[in-house]
Parts: sequence; structure tokens; C-alpha cells
Amino acid sequence: MRGSKAVKKAFAAILIFALILGALSAPLVICYFRGSTAAENDISARDHYAGTIDTFIIGGSQVEYGLDPRIIDPAAGTSSYNMSCVWQNLYGERILARQELAQNPVKTVYIGVCLDTLTRTEDNDDGQGEIIMLPRIRGIGNKLDYLLHSGQLSDLPGLFYFYTHHGMIRLLNILKGQDYTILHFENRGYVPYMLPNQDMSFDLGGEISVTDYRENGITADNRENFLALIRECREAGAEVVLFATPLSQVFLEYTDCWDAYLDEVRALAEEAGVTAPVMDFNLWKGRAEIFDDGTDFYNWNHLNYSGSQKFSRIFADAIKGAYPEEMFYNSYAEMFAAEGR
Repeated sequence: MRGSKAVKKAFAAILIFALILGALSAPLVICYFRGSTAAENDISARDHYAGTIDTFIIGGSQVEYGLDPRIIDPAAGTSSYNMSCVWQNLYGERILARQELAQNPVKTVYIGVCLDTLTRTEDNDDGQGEIIMLPRIRGIGNKLDYLLHSGQLSDLPGLFYFYTHHGMIRLLNILKGQDYTILHFENRGYVPYMLPNQDMSFDLGGEISVTDYRENGITADNRENFLALIRECREAGAEVVLFATPLSQVFLEYTDCWDAYLDEVRALAEEAGVTAPVMDFNLWKGRAEIFDDGTDFYNWNHLNYSGSQKFSRIFADAIKGAYPEEMFYNSYAEMFAAEGR
């Protein structure tokens, strides 16, 4: 009996502590979520353009840093928004697409496919996806839905620290009259990355992506969510087109798994009923002459600002139909043979 009472008292003490901690931290978390000091917290920007977007671009960080609607729209005659995000997983892409398709006359959704997104597991994102994605999702119910599908208990301490810490910083800035924003509506979701290229031998991003693919392939969960994302976009009346951003030459030459990976992506597209060919811009015949590792990339698999401006112009021409299928190699083996590598 005494042991039972002790357990009940301990449980009650923990519960009271948790409630007090929650009450004290809630204003800071709300302060962060309602702010726009993080580029990923772009609900206000999406609301600004609600009802006008006819083209959505969605994917992970390669797409977020790689495509600038300010260049694409005048050239292609579109009204686009880049909904991509660092560490964004496919379930998060589904929630965002669902929310924005419901309030915009979207005709086409361009889904960026990349090696790390399709092979990522809950064990190798360290909670970064949850930290960055939650502010972008509307509604408490949808945030909880995302956490239940994508989060782990081990992520909660990191979430709590990040939101309260940055919420406090924003609150202090507001009180000092020094609040700032790095979110620009006219960017339409694009986040420029201006760092010059660093020594890629110290960047393990590409190595991790390849290791994950060789160990996991396209995981069952990612496959299911990828197919569901395409299905939900098509059910909303939008055409779906799959594409891949340019990768650094050193990353392309790092592994020989590209054709196997592309075959899987093409098979998934066919299974989902996508009729447009996969536009892999690593197979675009002008890539080697246009993109340079030292000036257009900041690591193995991400374009920097210079590279994004080039790619955005190429992407705009491609979606206008300026490049026929003959402008793309059929495989990586064909591309390497043609380019003498």
C-alpha cells in the first residue's frame, strides 16, 4: 500500500511539473510559431498568395534552394510557389500539398525526387524534420497528425528546446523593438543559399544518401507516401510531373547506383499513373557545360544561389516545352559514355 501511494504521489508530482512547464513554455512556443523569423515558417506567405497559385513545386532542400519562382513565372507564364523544405519527408509533403491544393487553382504539381528523401528513415533525421516542418503546417490537428506519423518520443526534447529557445529570442526582440524577418513574400517559398562551394570531401551529405540507398533502397513507408502524394494531387485535379535537380559532378561520379535508382522512380511514376516523363536534369544534355562544381554548388547535392538562378531558367524553358525528350539522355550510363567519363 505504501509503495502504491508513493508511486501515485510521484506520478502526481510529475504531472503537476509537466503542466507548469507547459503553461510557462506555451507562450514562447506560440511566439515562435506565429513569427516569420524562420524561412520555413511561411504560412503567412502562402496565405498572401492563396487563390492565385496554379503551379506548385514541392520537395526537399535540393528543390527549396534550387528553384526560384521569380525567374520561373515570367519565363513560363505560371503563378508558382515553391513549397519545398529542408528535411521535408514525404508525409509532410502530403499534408502541405493537401492544404494548398484546397485553396488554390493548381493545374500542375512538380514533385522533386531525391535520393535522401526516398531512402530516409525515422532513425536518420535526428528530429530535424519535425522541428522544421511543424511551423509550416496549418492547424493543431494536422501538426499532431504529422508528429504521429513522422515523430518519435526521442525527438520531443529537441523540439521543446528549439521552440522555447527561439521563441524567447523572438519575444525579446519584439520587446526591444528589434523584431526582424527573413521571410520575403516575393520569394514565393524559395530560399537562396549563397555560400560559396566548400571542400566537398568534408561534406558527408552525398555519402550518407548513397549509403542509405544501398542499405534501405526506397523504403516501404516512403514508397507508400510517394504514391499517395501523387494520387492525392491527381485527385485534386492537378497534373503531376516528377523531376530531379542537378547534382554536383563529384557526386554523380561517386556512385554507380543512379540508373537502378532512376528505374525505381520511373516504375513508381508508372504505377501512380503519371504520364509525363521524369525530368532528371542530371541527364539534360546541356548540364555539363552549364553547371560547375566550384561555382554552382555548395555541397555534393545542393545548388547555391548561382546554380539556382541557372537551373530556374532551364526549368522554366523545360516546363514551357522548349526541350524535347531528345534533350535528355535515357540513362546515366548513356550520359557518362557520351561525356567521356
